[in-house]
Amino acid sequence: MNRKSCIRRMLLFVLCVSLVSCGNYPGRGPNSTVKHTFIQNSFASVVWSKDNIMMKIDQNSTALVSAPNRIIASAIQPKVLYAFDTSTGEIVWEQNGSLPQTIAIHDAVLYTSDLNIIQAYNVNNGERVWEATTHYAGSFLFINFLDDKIFLYSSNNSFFILDSYGRVLKSTEPYYFPMPYIVGDDVTYAGDDYGIVALETKTGNIIWRTDIEEHDFAIPYFSENNIYLRTGTSVIPGSVYAIDKNDGEILWKNDSDAISNLCFWGDNLYFLTWDGYLMVLNQETGLEVAKLEFSPRPFILPTAEWRLGGYYVTSDPINNVIAVSLGDSYQLLALKINNP
Repeated sequence: MNRKSCIRRMLLFVLCVSLVSCGNYPGRGPNSTVKHTFIQNSFASVVWSKDNIMMKIDQNSTALVSAPNRIIASAIQPKVLYAFDTSTGEIVWEQNGSLPQTIAIHDAVLYTSDLNIIQAYNVNNGERVWEATTHYAGSFLFINFLDDKIFLYSSNNSFFILDSYGRVLKSTEPYYFPMPYIVGDDVTYAGDDYGIVALETKTGNIIWRTDIEEHDFAIPYFSENNIYLRTGTSVIPGSVYAIDKNDGEILWKNDSDAISNLCFWGDNLYFLTWDGYLMVLNQETGLEVAKLEFSPRPFILPTAEWRLGGYYVTSDPINNVIAVSLGDSYQLLALKINNP
């Protein structure tokens, strides 16, 4: 991380802590009375909202996912896994006392993990489809997908490839490095201390390596042509990068101080920024499509003394809805996108 970037992040962090400690922000503490409103605009409007849903803070594993007609939220306060109807916000099903470490959606199936156990659920009714137990694994840091394969990486550096029925196709013992994200027939994409590396799957030879200036970054998102990643940590805002999958070239970079995961829908990507906006960028160019404002601003980030909820974004394209979780107010809002 260069000097300029480091100073900018330090100033942001100090300002955020100052707002909290000086009492200049309307509400603080575990039962926060902070309340955000979405500023009216022609791009999107609120269709429903929920209060008092506190989600965990995690840089790599989102607590908010979606499938056609469903918004799935994993709350830690209260400890419930909710499935909301995208259009109405009504609770379709819920699992009380459930706090999975990771949740993910692929092909309209909900996947959750708890320690070394991964489970698959019918997203429409919450019924469990299958459960699989892996060996020599800590808690899973992420769940990734490619076609009909499931990729898992654990806190003790074990890596697993499962089929869509939960059967383990391949596994590696702990301390495999660099960290594999996706293993294809020809190319494996992995991460190390400095950035992203593409390897020949059969030989392990390096095809390309791309160093990221800010070495802290979340698990990347892989589209058909590009790789997208957000730098920073769970408490420090970061930048957004787009990288060409073929040669590792950095296509564009956005320095809007992202604090949430990246959400992809159509030609655009969405993420929340520290200064209180839902940012909409064109995936290919990185150009700003819209900047949707919340009030009051900025959002508050967690500190050592003040633990808040996580900031997340997900989309249900079938219903033209973007759902956002606001960590400082425990609000979950569903926004109707008028011209997706």
